[in-house]
Amino acid sequence: MKVKVSFDAGAAEERQRSFREATSKWAIGVTPDAPPEPGEEGGRIEAHVAGPFVLARAQAHTSAVRRTRADVASDTTLRFRLTRTPVDAWQRVGLTPTRDAEYHHSAGDFVISTNEWTFDSAARSGKSGAEMLVIPHHLLAPLLEGGRLTGPVVVPARSSVGALLTAGFFAAFKEVPLLPPDLGGAVLQNFCGLVALACGASDAGRDSGPRSVREMRLVAARRHVSEHLADSALGPAHAAAALGISVRQLHLVFEPTGESFNQYVLRRRLEACRAALASPAEAGRSIVDIAFGWGFDSLSTFYRTFHRAFGIAPGDLPASAQPGDV
Repeated sequence: MKVKVSFDAGAAEERQRSFREATSKWAIGVTPDAPPEPGEEGGRIEAHVAGPFVLARAQAHTSAVRRTRADVASDTTLRFRLTRTPVDAWQRVGLTPTRDAEYHHSAGDFVISTNEWTFDSAARSGKSGAEMLVIPHHLLAPLLEGGRLTGPVVVPARSSVGALLTAGFFAAFKEVPLLPPDLGGAVLQNFCGLVALACGASDAGRDSGPRSVREMRLVAARRHVSEHLADSALGPAHAAAALGISVRQLHLVFEPTGESFNQYVLRRRLEACRAALASPAEAGRSIVDIAFGWGFDSLSTFYRTFHRAFGIAPGDLPASAQPGDV
């Protein structure tokens, strides 16, 4: 889906309000430093939606914009942004209510950030504008060290990683709009790996060192398993869809570990069941309740795999002699 809107008609305050609403919906909500003068352009935004991603170009009528707490509150969905600034710019970011950080970036540089922060930004010449890839939080967070950013990551255009981002960014803006939405989204999902690596290669991410896309996907897959271990529907297709990769890619992610995805899920479920059965705090629960509560949908499968894994029947664990056991 393509969106192209300009804000040149109506009263100045109305044009400013419309600009804020549109940027909030398609990219990130910002407030120009002042309403446009009569007859002055009110800004514009162009956006292309590809699956869960948005490629957007936005330009305000002025050289300075800010993101207020009200703008942050208006964004109900947490998102990351890969932003390319066409001119030299300065930005002060409110990372917390009590901590700010200042950033200067040259024309063509990239900034990786999140819409959870306020900021003041000013272009050193011309009007304020940006090209952006808007990324859903749940697709990039699993690829980041700690699952989050501690501050904006500035990637100079002249750096090696910046050159790679530039090539991929321009190709995305040119080619993704020509692709079916699902395929365009898949292309941008793979591009997220490079964005994550750019974060890992930055000063902020060097403590742990950059990780390969496969390693990051493994971390993301294991986190997904932990969050959905009790769901009996958890399987390769379920996890692959949530991570935005194919089932084949998911199996390749686990291949170096010597344990398949299904084997990993089974082991985690068995370990969770054994811990519950051996815990005095769970003494009031039956074996059936615990097994089904951790995602098993067959009692015979649970008994067979439990004995194979631990060499003991579930009912033989010391703390497992609860009333109602089967």
